Formats: sequence, structure tokens, C-alpha cells
Amino acid sequence: MSPADDRVLRAAQYLRMSTENQKYSLENQAAAIATYAAEHCYQIVETFADPGRSGLKITNRPGLQALLAATLNPSRAFDAILVLDVSRWGRFQDADEAAHYEYLCRAAGVHVEYCGEGFDNDGGFVATIAKNLKRAMAAEFSRELSAKVARAQKQQAMLGYWQGGPAPYGFRRVLLDRTGAPKCIMALHEMKAMRGERVVIRPGPGEEIAVVRDIFRLYGSRRKAASQVAAHLNARGILWRDGEVWNGGRVRSVLHNELAVGIMVWNRSDQLMRRGRRKRPPSEVVRVRIFPPVVPVRLFNAAKRRLVQRAYCAKKSDAELLDGLRALLGRVGRLTTDIIRDDPLTASDNTYCKRFGSIRAAYEKIGYDRQPAWRVGDGVRFTDEQVLEGVQSLHRRHGYVSASMIAAEPTMPGIHSIYQHFGSLKRLYWLAGLRGNGRRAQIMGSRRGLQAYRERAAVSAAKGPSSGPAADGP
Repeated sequence: MSPADDRVLRAAQYLRMSTENQKYSLENQAAAIATYAAEHCYQIVETFADPGRSGLKITNRPGLQALLAATLNPSRAFDAILVLDVSRWGRFQDADEAAHYEYLCRAAGVHVEYCGEGFDNDGGFVATIAKNLKRAMAAEFSRELSAKVARAQKQQAMLGYWQGGPAPYGFRRVLLDRTGAPKCIMALHEMKAMRGERVVIRPGPGEEIAVVRDIFRLYGSRRKAASQVAAHLNARGILWRDGEVWNGGRVRSVLHNELAVGIMVWNRSDQLMRRGRRKRPPSEVVRVRIFPPVVPVRLFNAAKRRLVQRAYCAKKSDAELLDGLRALLGRVGRLTTDIIRDDPLTASDNTYCKRFGSIRAAYEKIGYDRQPAWRVGDGVRFTDEQVLEGVQSLHRRHGYVSASMIAAEPTMPGIHSIYQHFGSLKRLYWLAGLRGNGRRAQIMGSRRGLQAYRERAAVSAAKGPSSGPAADGP
């Protein structure tokens, strides 16, 4: 080895590129670092990169995290880290954070050198002052850029242009050219390619708009729960966006969307500077009417009132929920899931099921003894004995019972109604006298199991609201 080779040091290079400028492409950074390495006798042995990553936080930069982990490893393969400039190391909003990561490297015996800066990487007074100034400038650049982008987005939103994100169900994004003429309907994950183009949102196919109207009708007029609306759509074979099935959350996303009445809303919340999401003041929210309503305004307002009331009730304590149920019982004289859904002052039946395990358990907490017959739709009523005997009949015919078997049995209520009434299939099997699981289950008789359940419920009611039959069975 020649004397010159003895002076060659091993180095790792760190590359980071966001989307701000082509001059910071990974290739350009690597070329500049290679020139610096050749001039200062470094041999680049490892590369760590964060392509398309913001420099505001370390949490979304796996390349920098891997670099720091390798640096703190005593068996590392390099003695120095080469970075193009201070901003590539990071635009941390706290300049001390950038200095902290550099100090970790230096304390481990690895020094960080910036290849494109005007100061020397000698750790002297001038270099220290220059680096701190550069770190503050990098942070300020991000703050100014974020403010400029936010102002531009607000201006474009006020003109009716769509500001990013996929189109909600029932609507489509339309790409406009520089003159404002429509070019094409954009696919789900497609993005515009040219700077002068704009995107607007428009109503989608007629069959999807009909589904949107059905959702508002079922929820706002028919007083169906969001989960019931989802089950109704899935039963009809209607799929959500991108071929997925519906659920309660996706139904509520349609109900909350003001595009149903032709209003585009922007700036409800933000995540500026990679901070946590926060709500914006009402005065800063942009609302622009961009097309006529596709859902009657009266129906939209009815659904919105119900959503707001349900959200308020869902935040109540258990004691407040039970007080509301008692008040409803006092006004109406009886309780059913339909009565609970129709009352605007009471939380939804799903809320009671989530809090107390089942609607039956909530009834027991307030000491309400329901009538044995319960309605599941279209006026059809079942008694507990009929359902339990139906479960036993299925078991006798097949040797076991499953949810799909119950759903396919025409003489049984639907699975959703069973969950609402009994709380779970496990509780249903227990009441029906099924012991064990699957084919090993044994029948003990529905009337005996039901009678035992009612006796335990009576004892629990006598002891007080803190105890319940759930502790005596599944």
C-alpha cells in the first residue's frame, strides 16, 4: 500500500431529498459528495438515503435512523459521515435537535462533514457559529414554505379547485388544462402531471349518486344505524370505493361529506410542520358551493342533526347513558331498539351495546323487564324460547352451530338482531344449553337455560346495578 493509501478514510454518505427542487436529487448529492471525498481522501463504503422524505422530523426518515444505529455500533464500517449541506441533515424546527444527532455521532468517534458548505469542518469557533446559523435558516425556510403553500391552497380552494386527496364515494376528480377545459376523469390514485393544470370535484356516476341518496334516506328518514345501512348495502352487493365492503365508518364518511349538498369544504384541520392534526377555527374554514345539491338539503340536515346528537351522546358517562335510558322509558313506557334509535335525546343502541355488552344488559342495569317477544323487522316477532329452540334444532340436524348456519336459516332472526338482543353468539349458545365448542357441544334444553338466566338476572337486580348475569355466564 502506498503512503497515499494510508491516508484514505472510510466514510458513509447520507442523502436526503424531499420534493422541493431538482438540484437536491440524490444523484446530484452523490456526485458532489464523491468529488469532496476524492479531494479529502475518503472512500465511501456505505450509503444511507431518505428519498422523498421531509427533514422536519426523524420519525419518518428510516435512512437517518439506520445511519445513527450503524454509527453507535462499535463494529461499524466507516469513520466519518459525509452530507451535502446542513439542510440535507435536517430542517428540524429545534436547531438543538440537529446538533444533538450530530453530537451522538461525534461522541461515538465519527465526525460529520458537510461537503457543500462554505465553512471548514474543523469543529472550530467559526464552523460552530456557521452551523448553528445554517440550522436556524433551514428551519425558517420550512416555516416560510409551509405558510406560502397554505396561502396558495386556500386561494385555490376559494376558487373551487380540489386540494388533494382521493375523491369521496359518489364523486370524481376532473382534470382541467391550462385553459380550464376538462381533460379527463382521474383514477383513484392518479395525480396531475403539469404545473398549470387544476383539479375539480364533480358528481360521479348516477348509480353511485343513487347509493348516496339511499344512505341519507336510510339514516336520516328511516333512522337506521350506520352499521345497519352498511349491512343493507353489502347485502345488495354494492361495494365501496376500490372494491371494498361497507362498514359503519364508511357510511358516516358519506353522511359527513357536504359535497352531498354541493359544498366543498377545505381547511377543517391541518398538520402543518408535521405536527399532530388540529382543528382550525371556523373563521378559517373554506366553504364553496361548486355544484347543485345531489341530496335534498332537508334530508342532509336531518342526518347531520342526528350525527351531531349521536356524537354528543356517545361521549357521555355510563351513568349518564343509563339516566337517558330511564328518561326514555319514563316518556314512552317501553323500550325497543327502534324506540332508542328514533329518540334524538338518547344515544344509539350500538353505543349501549359497546358500553354494556348488549342492549339486554343495559335494560337490566335500569331494572327494565322487557316483554319476551321482540321485533326484528317487517313486524316479525320472536320470543327468547323460539330462538333458543331454533339453535337447538340446528344443532340436532348438523351436530354443531355456526353464525353462517343461523344467517341462512329462514326461521331464525338475522345475526345483527341476535347480537343486539343477546349480546353475542356465545351468550346465545350458553342460554340454549350448549356446553363446549363445535361438535362436542351438548344440548341441555332451552327452557332450563333460559330459566336459569332469568333467575340469575332477578338475583342480580336485587343486589344492585353493579352486578349482572354476565358474571354468571359467558
